[in-house]
Formats: sequence, structure tokens, C-alpha cells
Amino acid sequence: RFDPDQGIVRADPAGGQLRSGVADLTTERLENKHVEFFDQRNPGHRRGDELCCIAPITRENFKPGAYRVIGEQTAVRL
Repeated sequence: RFDPDQGIVRADPAGGQLRSGVADLTTERLENKHVEFFDQRNPGHRRGDELCCIAPITRENFKPGAYRVIGEQTAVRL
């Protein structure tokens, strides 16, 4: 379902969409340049499309929640 021209993974029509109210883009949120960029690049986010992002895997790019998913042993080896 990857659309390489747009850099988007198209949602499965059978499911995977966010419930209303979970991540709605309000006028206030759209004032954030990053949110505005996301909305412009991924207009189908409301139906579950996902914008693909690439970043180096470094300690600085990991949030504490990532370590809960990948485990502390991985955190030490990075």
C-alpha cells in the first residue's frame, strides 16, 4: 500500500483509522508549522494514511517510550 510518489502508506479500508477526537487537527494545532506540513503532505491522515519519515537511529532520536518497546538492553548497545 506504499505510494512512493507521495511517500505515504495508504490505509487499509478495512480498518486502522483513528477514532474521532483522538488526533483531530484543530485551527490551533494547524498554527504549528510541523502540524501544517503533516496535514499538507498527508491529506488522507483522517482515513488512516501514514506519512513515511526517515531518520537516523541514534540515542538522540529515541524517546523514553521507545526504550519501553525495544528494551533496555537495546538502549545500552546503541
